[in-house]
Amino acid sequence: MRYRRTITATAVIAAVLLATGAESGGCGAKDDGKGLAPPKVEGAPRGTLCTFYTTGVRVERKQLIGTVTSVCRKSPLVHKVTVIMDRKSTNGGWKAVAEQNFDKAPAANKTKTMNLKVPCRAGVYRLRHTETVQGLDDKTPQFAKITDQREMVVTARDCE
Repeated sequence: MRYRRTITATAVIAAVLLATGAESGGCGAKDDGKGLAPPKVEGAPRGTLCTFYTTGVRVERKQLIGTVTSVCRKSPLVHKVTVIMDRKSTNGGWKAVAEQNFDKAPAANKTKTMNLKVPCRAGVYRLRHTETVQGLDDKTPQFAKITDQREMVVTARDCE
């Protein structure tokens, strides 16, 4: 029975890695030769307790969905994630169109998926998130701001 759970957990993690295009060293856009930039990371070193992956923004059933996934090696004491979807404005800057907080910590070696959903509207979008993680043995929480550099162009036709 334990062997079956291990295989299932490994399969789930592998599916997340394949679906997000992430590499084992962290999260980010897969360079397909089109010059996709890696995520911009500000703050503490990542990956010591939990590893985060982003899928960027996608269109599904007349909604824009941004997904952040977390897998923690041990159950964290603090696991706070804020997922933010930005829309590019006419002046070329970015403006947040939606933000959602997620405070429930995942169990050890379990995948936690956090979806941010907004009504579909034509434009150029990106996904950001902040993460604050603190293990039972840590004296202070680790904080980081992550910006997924992949831009998603959404047309009016995509939203039909």
